[in-house]
Amino acid sequence: MGYCVKHSLVLTLLAVALLGGPARAQSNQGTPAESCVGSDAATRDPKAREEICLRELAQRASRTENVLTLKLDNGTRKLFRSNPEACKKDDDNNCVNYRLIGFHASTGRYLVYVTYYENSECKLVSARTGKATTFRDVPRFAPDGSTFFVTGYDGSYNNWLSIGTTASDPPAVVWEEGFFGQSWEFLRWIDNDQVALVDTMKSAICPDGKCEAILRRSGAVWALERLPQK
Repeated sequence: MGYCVKHSLVLTLLAVALLGGPARAQSNQGTPAESCVGSDAATRDPKAREEICLRELAQRASRTENVLTLKLDNGTRKLFRSNPEACKKDDDNNCVNYRLIGFHASTGRYLVYVTYYENSECKLVSARTGKATTFRDVPRFAPDGSTFFVTGYDGSYNNWLSIGTTASDPPAVVWEEGFFGQSWEFLRWIDNDQVALVDTMKSAICPDGKCEAILRRSGAVWALERLPQK
């Protein structure tokens, strides 16, 4: 998601990301190739995702062994140093891995996915200042480009649903609610006020572990509405 070598190419990529244009490269099978520039960043394979980002942001981001380097707008650099050896040794205090998984163009934020010994998180890193804001998982941006959804767990295994905004600097969570015994996963943004989710945990209220719901905004409040089971 990001800046490239020429200024004209930057503008082209931003237009693609923000306006949904068809300018992405095509794979041999005729399906759109995954891009680092856009609204969402898949994390099923952070290493593969980073390879895409490092190619697209070659003048802005690089990796030398365990060090991820992000170039800031003022020419300085922000470094993230992984310690995979600590992970191999089950050193939970020092185990950490950083992967660049995207760039949200309209807000100028790198997305850095961080895995520790037993948990993970995502950092939105400002390309202007280098300051990082941490969230439980990867923000999923609404069509408006500034509202985002995040899900994740706390130490008590509560599944938190959060809504945030990049209208403030730094980005901030403006609403959240925790659910115990549920496991909500993001499906898609329906529009700027509705998020489609699925509960994948089998329970008395979700016997098959495939229960869908809509997180809907009414004024400044968001509420979860379970849909009838199919």
